[in-house]
Amino acid sequence: MNDEYDIIIIGGGPSSAGLLHGILIHLKGKDVKLRIAVIERGGYANDSPTSSFSQATDGHNDYTVSLRDWFAVAHYSSTNNESEVHYASRPTVLHASVPQTHLHNRIVDVPTGKGWGGSTNIHAGLLVPPPATDFESWPGGWKRRMISSVDYVMDAFEKQGAVEITPCQINAEINGAKIESVRTSSIQRSRVGYYSVLVQPLLEESPPLRECLTFLSGMEAERILIGPARNENENKCTGSSCARAWGVECLFASSTSSENNSQQADIQRRVILKAKSKIILCAGAIGSPSLLLASGIGHEQDLRDANITPWYKGPSCNHLKLNSIYTHLAVGRMLRDHILVPRMFLKNRRDDENDMSCNSIRGMWTVQLPMQHDNDIFGKYQIQLADGIAVDKMLSHFGAGAIRRGWKVPCLGHEVPSAWISTAFYSLRTALHFIVCHTPGLLNWVCAHFESINVCLMNPKSVGQVRLVRRSNEESTSNQSPRRLSDFEIVIDPGYLSNSHDKISLWRGWEAAASLKDQCGDMVEILPGYCFAILFKMHNIISCFLDWMKMLLLLGSNVTKNDIPSKQSNSSMPSWFGTYIAEFAVPYYHWSGTCAMKSIDDDDSLTDNQHAVDEFLRVRGISNLCVCDASVFPCITVPSALTCAALGYASAEFILAEILDVTQCKAI
Repeated sequence: MNDEYDIIIIGGGPSSAGLLHGILIHLKGKDVKLRIAVIERGGYANDSPTSSFSQATDGHNDYTVSLRDWFAVAHYSSTNNESEVHYASRPTVLHASVPQTHLHNRIVDVPTGKGWGGSTNIHAGLLVPPPATDFESWPGGWKRRMISSVDYVMDAFEKQGAVEITPCQINAEINGAKIESVRTSSIQRSRVGYYSVLVQPLLEESPPLRECLTFLSGMEAERILIGPARNENENKCTGSSCARAWGVECLFASSTSSENNSQQADIQRRVILKAKSKIILCAGAIGSPSLLLASGIGHEQDLRDANITPWYKGPSCNHLKLNSIYTHLAVGRMLRDHILVPRMFLKNRRDDENDMSCNSIRGMWTVQLPMQHDNDIFGKYQIQLADGIAVDKMLSHFGAGAIRRGWKVPCLGHEVPSAWISTAFYSLRTALHFIVCHTPGLLNWVCAHFESINVCLMNPKSVGQVRLVRRSNEESTSNQSPRRLSDFEIVIDPGYLSNSHDKISLWRGWEAAASLKDQCGDMVEILPGYCFAILFKMHNIISCFLDWMKMLLLLGSNVTKNDIPSKQSNSSMPSWFGTYIAEFAVPYYHWSGTCAMKSIDDDDSLTDNQHAVDEFLRVRGISNLCVCDASVFPCITVPSALTCAALGYASAEFILAEILDVTQCKAI
């Protein structure tokens, strides 16, 4: 297959749905014919590359039914046995992070979604509008654009009747903030996707728009194809005439049934899709930077470490003279995620109470608190009251996570192979889940009586990185060229709590949420509680003993200044809390920032940390290539799905204007 389109959109998440909605709205009723291809790695593609919308989405209905199962779908749906579940039919791509130094070397899951809806297929469906202050640091006119776009997307959900509000029977306040209702993209606890709200109604209302679209399921984008610019006018909007993105190389997976049995078989082949006007990445904060890096687009040091030839050193572009603005793009850097710290209880719930949630979250508060040592710096929090809807999966997963960390053999210093750790983790998780589910009455009792108060830090300062590492098999270690995404492992380091400011911020939020327990009725604390207090003292005694043994055996100490916490910065935080968050803090799964726009707060002198895209979402130095998803956010302090859809809708106008008339770019 070798086909050409005006626009190629990579990814089927909420930003893709919002972008497509905005483009179709502007094309509606106009005599403009554009060919638009939407590539989605989830599901199977038909033998024909022109599958309809209904054919493209039918394969994922089974995975997007109930919000109650969001945690199980995100963490339990993948399998290492390829014969059990086809890769393309899974709703989740599950990565494991590198050991997190500041979480006592724990390894955490990094789930990313597949299928039409992207990661919203595996999240809790939260519809939380971002505050206007989130856009203060965004460049250009994004603040005005985003505020109106968020309202527009919310109105679209409400018109479709796709917003469900979880009632909460308590009336509690935290630092003056009242409890907020939990709004989800669902109807009677059944998940509603962004494509079904933003795209499908338009296609049903205006059938001629269907002729513009080609939905391609089961296609994994491998690399962006880059060549020299064709003419000077082509790049007026980018301020560069160096190169253009002209196509996408993909792995095309189709399913066939064997004549002798009903088993499906994967047939994979490489295809090249050509783009006349624009390639737009909507693959998320993990997928978009990974694809750019595999295509040779990023910081020259990151590309060199992965043995990737930069795009500007290719045969058709090696004559170009570029400055550090284009060779030091922070692609994959500045990875951010919100972080959550739970406080767990058992509640004396009456048999007649029936206030269980649709996604384990019964109520939430949005709180902003000044830091004790600097009243000009604020911590922003989402504090949740959660029940036990998904407790069976969560207890098994996080309980087994206690052994899932980077271990070293004592005295020898050798690291335990990651395959051993993974096998032990999944075995223990399966055993714990069996015990919880098959002990008579235990599961129902825990689900009914479990409560949790979660402190979520929504503006952390810690950042991490997404990078690529060559696979170790013979085929990929050869000197073949070019490189493709399938030649690499995606290595993710979220960098949780790497900035000590986040620990103090979490303690500030923990203190603010302490009063919530007394307002929520009769609850008995089980974590931290007395159990953790005892374990913490034992931990200190054992750590002290081991430190003395190391000092005696090695005749010295390995403790450095960086290992000693600053007394001044941590004076308000008790030592037990630092250990508690290192052991029990978990991700909130809102990845962003890996292809960020330049924030107006950034220092222009930081030449080694150049932003990846400009204020029109165009990748710097390459025309016809944009990124439109959570990876471009300079900051975000709410669950990101709604904001992603609003970003897509807001960007459709100037992206389409650039395609239809290059001269309009300067006027927007």
